[in-house]
Amino acid sequence: MRFFPLAVLLLAPAVEAQHVCLTPGTGQGGGLPGTGTRAVVDGTPGSIAFEDSVHALVVFVRFENDTDRAPEWPIRGEPGVEPIPDWGGTLLKENPADVTGAMGLDDPTLSAYFFWQSQSGPEGPHVLTGEVWPRDRGGRPHVFTPSKPSAGYQAGRESGYGYLVAELFDALDADPRFDPTRFDANRDGELDHLMLVVRRDPDVRVTGGVAGLSGVNSPAARTFGRPAAALTVGRRDRTVTVDMNGSGAINWVGGEYSAATLIHEYGHVLFSMGHTRMITPEGAAVRTAVSNDVPYWVPEGTGAYACAYNRMCGGGARGDRPYESSGYDVTLTLSGLELRRMGWARRTVLDPSRDTTGVRLRTLYGSGEVALIPLRDGSGADTLSLENRQRNGYFDRFPSWDLEDPYYGLVNRDLPSTGLLATLSYGDPAGPGGALYDIAPPSNRFRRPRSRCDGTSDGCVDPYVWWARDMLRPGPSATQMTPWTRPNVSGYTHYPEGFEPNWFAVTNVRHDGDDGTMAFDVVADVREWDAIVITADSWMGAESDGLVFDGPVRVTDGATLRVEPGTTVTFAGGLVVDEGARVLCLPGATCVGAE
Repeated sequence: MRFFPLAVLLLAPAVEAQHVCLTPGTGQGGGLPGTGTRAVVDGTPGSIAFEDSVHALVVFVRFENDTDRAPEWPIRGEPGVEPIPDWGGTLLKENPADVTGAMGLDDPTLSAYFFWQSQSGPEGPHVLTGEVWPRDRGGRPHVFTPSKPSAGYQAGRESGYGYLVAELFDALDADPRFDPTRFDANRDGELDHLMLVVRRDPDVRVTGGVAGLSGVNSPAARTFGRPAAALTVGRRDRTVTVDMNGSGAINWVGGEYSAATLIHEYGHVLFSMGHTRMITPEGAAVRTAVSNDVPYWVPEGTGAYACAYNRMCGGGARGDRPYESSGYDVTLTLSGLELRRMGWARRTVLDPSRDTTGVRLRTLYGSGEVALIPLRDGSGADTLSLENRQRNGYFDRFPSWDLEDPYYGLVNRDLPSTGLLATLSYGDPAGPGGALYDIAPPSNRFRRPRSRCDGTSDGCVDPYVWWARDMLRPGPSATQMTPWTRPNVSGYTHYPEGFEPNWFAVTNVRHDGDDGTMAFDVVADVREWDAIVITADSWMGAESDGLVFDGPVRVTDGATLRVEPGTTVTFAGGLVVDEGARVLCLPGATCVGAE
């Protein structure tokens, strides 16, 4: 059983949206109006048990006063009979056999998303199924229309989104076909999960979601109240408890197919975690996502941060803590850290004290393979993780959305870059990994060469982008991590004073076959390497002062080696500088044998 005590907001791009991080209110107990048989029960902070299988209840909500233009969710039909948006029918499989059977990697459902990323792990697979309610007489799902306009769920102590949830279950209870016990797959007496998908809230321009049903405080200080900590829903012996903190999530649609929001908010409960936080100290908004601070290029005005490959990144971009903002909307698939937290990662723990040749990693999506290298004791990151990210799965090569509307235009959401993603995390490699996390971009930059959206919406400019040069891969640059690259194998861009570095290297990164598999070598001590080959920009500083390289040192085309002031290194075995490479012995440095 996993516990998630807080409700948290994922922020999606939106026009005129308020972007905030929200926490649950305390709410008030008391009796509930309505015709159902619900009774208020005493509740504790939210929890939800996730076993191998979850059967989710999905409800699409449109307030009657929500008439905004929304190509991804057109208004079709009258309240009470309005069909759900087209993409709503492909969110979840209804039957477990359809998830574990012939479902392929191109399946667009969230059932496929979680199954394929969990099915290789020792504690997988995770089988997520679900149904959309309410339904008309013919059994077709339709949109739920609340009895009051949106403002009626935001003003006063006896109102709020929690009351909307109570009203919803009153309506479902009144339908004799609705059996809430179907949504209790593990038979613990509690609703597995409610995905409440709200089209728009005309009175509070906020998109994203919140992991919890009890409600939150809006930026406009309007109260999203809850009627009770928990509800009992159903009739006679067919009842379940709905924990208003832990039995579901509210997801506001934000201008496109909302899989990203649904994955994220469901993930808060599934992974029993809040937002992943960068190891980088607070206040380092314009810094690399590594353990000591070096400025890096940040897209102006977007606050995009280095957790673009981690689905549980998020949080409000607030002026005093802009480092929490993220590029989370770029990639949909889970990171190796998230797979580790659930026991879905197939780990290979490497010993950095010995040479290892030909470490093979299949692509993360579908295989769950992660290579982990222990680093150091103390307060720094304890584990270097390498994972192979390729566009081999549906959600890593998410197709373009052509919404047939120039307001949104063509939006691309595929994996920004391919190769070996290097990340850092606290904790033993054999453990689950914590909520503190960094990605280690070999170039120290997150460049955005071109936009990924050609519509005219304000939300179509920055959020959909193509990140580049942030992975290890074959090519003229970014092909290795050594003690001299930035960040280096210890996770630092510059070693702190007095720090003894790790001397291993991750090098010779290459493709291995036609299925996206990659391979690399680990050199335990580059100082003892017969022939040092430098294939990425490197810096030798105080940590290398006095080193004597007995074997030849070669700097390859496209790479630059800088020897920093105050550092003496001796190239006793010779120094070879390929055409297109550079060696810079900076003023105040001594490079013996580099003539």
